[in-house]
Amino acid sequence: MHSGYYSNEVFDTVSNVIQKHYSTIGKMLRSSFDVAIQNFEDESIDLLHIDGFHTFEAVSHDYKTWLPKVSKEGIVLIHDTEVRFQDFGVHIFWDQMKQQYPHFDFKHSHGLGVLFPKGFYSKFKNVFNEIDKLQNHYNRN
Repeated sequence: MHSGYYSNEVFDTVSNVIQKHYSTIGKMLRSSFDVAIQNFEDESIDLLHIDGFHTFEAVSHDYKTWLPKVSKEGIVLIHDTEVRFQDFGVHIFWDQMKQQYPHFDFKHSHGLGVLFPKGFYSKFKNVFNEIDKLQNHYNRN
């Protein structure tokens, strides 16, 4: 099983946070990934978080489908990069991506890959230069 049931309470809580703090830059959609994509222009997403069904085929499909929507120098977050059981294939996908693009990752909380598939702003050079410090900070907490 790749995800549990999420009640309306989870959606409502996140929606309220977005409305209160991020209303000018964020919105909630309750939809499948393949249907929701119609709501976004190419290169309009600065930060894409992929955390759907976790087979290699599913994460690969989500990535390839949504990549045109990611802006130049946009960031793609890929969750569950450290999960290695059942038919989870995110770690296989992540291993392929990190050989092709600038990236860093976090091992805690099932793993989070941070990918720059179209390049990155020069301001991120400092992040890459201090990645060990950043990873250690979050691994401690």
